[in-house]
Amino acid sequence: MCGVLHAYKPLADTSTTFCALMTRKGPLDPDTASWEHDSDALKRCMVHSQQVHTCTRNACLVYHHKTGKLVCKRGTPWTLSDINSINEDGCWTIKQTHSHINGYNPQISLSMYCNNDIKLLTNGCDTKDLTWYEMGYQTKKQGRSFNISALMAKGLLYHMQHSKYILDLQERNWLLIFHCTQVLYHETEFSGAQVHLYLMG
Repeated sequence: MCGVLHAYKPLADTSTTFCALMTRKGPLDPDTASWEHDSDALKRCMVHSQQVHTCTRNACLVYHHKTGKLVCKRGTPWTLSDINSINEDGCWTIKQTHSHINGYNPQISLSMYCNNDIKLLTNGCDTKDLTWYEMGYQTKKQGRSFNISALMAKGLLYHMQHSKYILDLQERNWLLIFHCTQVLYHETEFSGAQVHLYLMG
């Protein structure tokens, strides 16, 4: 946990070094003599610019249901701690030297130059929730197209209202099938694997 999940780092100052490091492209070269120094400086810059949580009304501030006061739904300010610890019940605490720095992975920050929020899962409830979330995200659960009969009726109604000029029965039936298919495709979400299969035939 010590090497993967961090929530501490002295913040960088807004100096020219900070600006130079943040505007560079690509990861640092580990073969350079100043790699260790530049890597530490870049970590400070990334924490300073990406990992400090700032509360805003449109993002995380919500009204407390009992007091009516605005509070952060993420739980900031977080409790400070000088050590990483975990007990037998699965409750864990990471080293937290700043009350508004969320947990992050230093290697991800150095490689991708982006915000990342890392959480340690130690119990079945959190693991279950994450598993359901990932499965639903990857398989694209069909929340909008589970009622196919209603979608088909919608497509039929559109077909009847917009195909009066067609007199040929065979052409009219072909358009009906086409409209129904378009309705289903419009409301269906596809996973990356499905799209790949469709494109590859």
